[in-house]
Amino acid sequence: MIVLSKVKQTHGKDSIYVSEASSHLKKNPNFRWSLVKDNFITEEECELLKEHIYESCNLTSDVKPEERNKSLWDKYYKSKKSNVSLYDKGDDTEFQWLVDKVWTTVKVANQVYWKYDIDGLRSAIGLYYNVGEEPDGELHSDFANGVDGHQDTTFKLTALLFLNDDFDGGELEIIQGKVKPKAGSLLIFPSFAAHRVLKFSGADRYTAVFVIEGNTFV
Repeated sequence: MIVLSKVKQTHGKDSIYVSEASSHLKKNPNFRWSLVKDNFITEEECELLKEHIYESCNLTSDVKPEERNKSLWDKYYKSKKSNVSLYDKGDDTEFQWLVDKVWTTVKVANQVYWKYDIDGLRSAIGLYYNVGEEPDGELHSDFANGVDGHQDTTFKLTALLFLNDDFDGGELEIIQGKVKPKAGSLLIFPSFAAHRVLKFSGADRYTAVFVIEGNTFV
């Protein structure tokens, strides 16, 4: 006879049932749906990135999609003009200092909280939401979320860098929890975790998003 035990989820009031027959399986007691590192970059570095994203978005806003530099992110943001590629694996970038810093931090966090098989930083994008622009508002996952979905199964962790917080709202909802934006802070979470940007007002919203890849879950 299989006995079911009632346990609470990390997020939300609902409960799930697990079988005591699975008690022998290896678990991860340190798992987190999200991790925040405050003061990851300075105020000056935030301003540098904001300026680059804003100017790059304005320069490319009138360029036809087929004439833009192709990147991994095109399939996600092909209808959104206010984004700019900061890094693609194997390419040179003026933001190598940031790529290296994010990768170093994610590696350490992964060793403690997730222990996933990760290989490196795949790509990075700067996102600029105008104060009058509504976020998509739908929960989505970065894992297997592309056109074909195959390459995206290597996406293991997502890191989001908040570049400003001088607006109202604009939290990132992950599963059933909310992370309040704080300029210079880095948020790390599993790429398969459903998330979305909530409505905001008062000022534009700037972020940089990094995807860390590795062999798919097996």
